[in-house]
Amino acid sequence: MGLRTYFIDGTGVSIPDTPAMQDAFGQPTNQTPGGGFPVARVLALFHASTGLLLKLITASLRSHEVAQAALTHDELQPGDVLVGDRAFGTFAHLAVLVRRGLHGVFRNHQNRIVDFRSGRPHAVPGSHLAHPGLPRSQWVRSFGASDQLVAWYRPQSRPVWLTVAEYAVLPRLLQIRESAYRVIRPGFRVRSVTLATTLLDPVAYPAESLANLYRARWGVETNLTHLKTTLGMESISAGACLYTVRSGFAANLLNIGRADAS
Repeated sequence: MGLRTYFIDGTGVSIPDTPAMQDAFGQPTNQTPGGGFPVARVLALFHASTGLLLKLITASLRSHEVAQAALTHDELQPGDVLVGDRAFGTFAHLAVLVRRGLHGVFRNHQNRIVDFRSGRPHAVPGSHLAHPGLPRSQWVRSFGASDQLVAWYRPQSRPVWLTVAEYAVLPRLLQIRESAYRVIRPGFRVRSVTLATTLLDPVAYPAESLANLYRARWGVETNLTHLKTTLGMESISAGACLYTVRSGFAANLLNIGRADAS
């Protein structure tokens, strides 16, 4: 598509069970107190074409992934495209990207209703009437059977990672393109993947190109697996200190860079 593209994804890393680690990172809620290990949330930003790791962020397990994703925006330039899974496809994140001149291609969240019928009705945010089964977006234009332009309403509740002032400047309506494609695998049920993107021009950015771009994102999981193994991040030794985890394993990352350059 001629645009610089970046993949973003997150993973969890088990770390030593010490009071400092528990306080800093926490542990999964399905673990009984004293019966598990704390887990650090790790977010990685990769260059799509080269696989180069540009930024690695470690944070509390209970931190918001989108809040960490916002910390990667300074690595991008106007016109760049950020591609990620459904965790990053929120109204606030997409609106922030647009304000910075950036683009996003994310999988639609499973709780967001998408209806590709032309002129279909929609629920009105803040209305006292119940609208079960109706999308919370306003239909604008159809580009194809499973490709359309809609307007998302700004949620009434502010995400915690934005200040009141930051949220107030976001638009009440945000134009988003919703595009779906089918995944066909022999022996498996056909499933549909719906994308939400700020790449609104169907001529410059055909639906098939969007699908191919998101398919390529799956390679980031391989990159993360390799990263965890190479950096020794699958589990951190008991001797590790809080600084080692918070530093994003920078020393090991630097050693890998030196090895690649030699």
